[in-house]
Amino acid sequence: SDGRLGLGDREGSWRPQEVPFSPTKPVVKISSGYNHTLVILEDGSIWGAGYNYYGQLGILDGESKVNPVLKFTRLKYLSGLKGIDVACGEDFSVAIIENKEGKRQLYGTGSYDDGRNGLGEQSSNQKQMTLMDGASSITNFKQMACSYNHSMAVTDNGKIYGWGYGWYGATGSLEGTTHRTPTKVKWFEDNNKHVLSVTCGYYRSAMMVRDKKTQKEELYVLGSTDDKRLGIPYGEGHCRTPQKVPTFENKKISGVKFTWYSSFVWTAPEVDPNTRDIHPVSYTHLTLPTIYSVQISVVAVSLKKK
Repeated sequence: SDGRLGLGDREGSWRPQEVPFSPTKPVVKISSGYNHTLVILEDGSIWGAGYNYYGQLGILDGESKVNPVLKFTRLKYLSGLKGIDVACGEDFSVAIIENKEGKRQLYGTGSYDDGRNGLGEQSSNQKQMTLMDGASSITNFKQMACSYNHSMAVTDNGKIYGWGYGWYGATGSLEGTTHRTPTKVKWFEDNNKHVLSVTCGYYRSAMMVRDKKTQKEELYVLGSTDDKRLGIPYGEGHCRTPQKVPTFENKKISGVKFTWYSSFVWTAPEVDPNTRDIHPVSYTHLTLPTIYSVQISVVAVSLKKK
């Protein structure tokens, strides 16, 4: 496993095991890439475990002499800064980090191939979390995601930026351009859409947005249409212009998650309108969130409580 589980060895595990990691603060964020993992604690500190050959953990040689890193190790040089969000790709990682002035900016580390670490033109991999100069003037990032070789990040005011491999359109490039620094996806702004959140999968992305006119929340997708992973009738190839997923036109979406090869959406519970009890745990009938898997299957589960 290259230590990505943080269990202290290179073995894999077919069942959940408690990780020998006893931080003084709770874990609030976690992300796993191809063979590495990063976590953020409640105090904003960032810790990593796993393969670090390309510098994807952002752990300097002086802090950990071993590769891979078998136990979660802190990125000590970020002391005084606060991790807000983190995302791990194939051989790189990106993060939103807040400085002492409250500015929430983008950082990257690891492989520079296809501009995936967001640090611009480089001739070698980055070994530590480094501020993305190409977006240093933007200081209100709130959420981000990445996958194999691209990333996207959302700001408080509903803007979205993408970088990395762009041929399929997963970064929001209408021309399929590969961007080496964070680049604004203007389509959403031009079409009066406020981006709420983003998730990334293998050569594809999905955005929850709010229409500024109707105030209705909608799901849009971008990128590779192979194997119908976008959930839209777009044929085989690529989708570079954001497309709305019609399946959820009249449903309240609670969350969206892309993995490398699958796509999931879960909707809000549908409560029986005949119920008289307003206490959420005492409904006579409660339907659990419906889970939609675009590639694998559709699962609907309901539960009756008395």
